[in-house]
Amino acid sequence: MRFILLLILFFLIKPAGYAQPAADKLYQDSMVTEEKPLFIQELKLYPNPTTTGRVRLELNSGEILEIHLIDITGKKVLAEKPEQATSGNELLLTEVPDGIYFIRVKTKTNKVIVKKLVVSNK
Repeated sequence: MRFILLLILFFLIKPAGYAQPAADKLYQDSMVTEEKPLFIQELKLYPNPTTTGRVRLELNSGEILEIHLIDITGKKVLAEKPEQATSGNELLLTEVPDGIYFIRVKTKTNKVIVKKLVVSNK
């Protein structure tokens, strides 16, 4: 009987030093805050997966200087430098075998953006 009374008292009265912080305080302390850049440089690839043998690349900011198509083993399949730096370009991939590739784009500001591309010419 004493044991049950002690358990009830223990759960009703919180021992000193074990007080829980308020719920809003706990949430604020555990929140991770991070400043996001005002503008994220993004590359758009479409259609992806490509079945037409053509893919369009568009950069929403800046200009494309180099385009590399890399297979999943890391081998460079295609390298192209546009004659004129533009924010959009089209690649002809009819000679490229079906598979998963990575498009690596170097911008005028020396940033490198990598996106996955699926080629299915059938």
